Amino acid sequence: MDKSKVYKSEEVRLKRLAKRLMLPHSYKKVGAWLLGLSFLALVILKINMGELGIYRTALKQLMLVGLLFMAISKEEIEDEMIVNLRAQAFSLSFICGIIYALVQPYINYGVAAVVAPEKAIYEEFGTFIILWFMLTVHLLFFYVLKKAR
Repeated sequence: MDKSKVYKSEEVRLKRLAKRLMLPHSYKKVGAWLLGLSFLALVILKINMGELGIYRTALKQLMLVGLLFMAISKEEIEDEMIVNLRAQAFSLSFICGIIYALVQPYINYGVAAVVAPEKAIYEEFGTFIILWFMLTVHLLFFYVLKKAR
């Protein structure tokens, strides 16, 4: 079998998979509602209950699901330009997320060492903060790129 035929076949399969992973446009609103309601519930429960335990984890995960729904939902008019912008936004957010995850803990440690040296400890970020940052940056880059064109 010719390599170019294999490559073309795999490219077609990947494009079909990418189309199946995209959600309908209406899921943007569902994602926004999930994000807003889970954030509001998190704030209200924090004020009323103090320590949240499992509720905090579940609500934070629901916020990530809302952001993900917003990120992978189709636009009203889904053309090649939108697909290209989405790919650029994902690439930029991935790069920014890695830089953020690598640099920010050192910045936090440096600031803590200046402000309160006895309490300064080096702490890496958890998955929630990194995923939240990357999805939020993706949405920001996507809408900025979309408006610029």
